[in-house]
Amino acid sequence: MLIDLSTGREIVVADLFAADATWLEELAAAARKDLEAQFGADTLFDEGLAADAANFRHLAVTATGVVLRFDKYQVAPGTAGTPWVDLPWSAIASLVDPAGPVAHLLP
Repeated sequence: MLIDLSTGREIVVADLFAADATWLEELAAAARKDLEAQFGADTLFDEGLAADAANFRHLAVTATGVVLRFDKYQVAPGTAGTPWVDLPWSAIASLVDPAGPVAHLLP
């Protein structure tokens, strides 16, 4: 759960990104690229990396970017554990809503 500490309001993941941004597709592509480097392309599960909001519900905001966490067996075999991907703000800055709750974190 993401909370805007200045208002106490819950932030849904879509609130972070510009309304016209293809953020799901971009996050899916970035996550796939990173996970392929970690585990190899032939070990990944396509369904768990599809551009579906349910696949990216474990998103954390940090000062340096976003962290995408995946459930065990969601994107790779169980031996991969619970994989995660760190995306720096510079990699997704074009997707972020410039008037949104994390715009102040952009470089």
